[in-house]
Amino acid sequence: KKEITNPKTGEKRTININANRLKTIYHTNMQSAYAKARAKQLSTYSYKTYWVYKCALLEDSRSEHKKMHNCAIHRDDPFWKTSFPPN
Repeated sequence: KKEITNPKTGEKRTININANRLKTIYHTNMQSAYAKARAKQLSTYSYKTYWVYKCALLEDSRSEHKKMHNCAIHRDDPFWKTSFPPN
């Protein structure tokens, strides 16, 4: 356990730092880095101007995400700033 302080609010709290937490942080950071690099790579292709939004279509997927499944949206659309994986 470790006590941490939120630099913005000054709030202090105790957190558990164990193998599972570190594993989750590691995998989240890896997925985010991969997605950022993939977005940069895709934006260099002159012939891929439209990207298709894909939803996992799981039972607990949000209805908004299900409605967007297979929608083709221009790569420069502001939508992708908030919706490019991981989202």
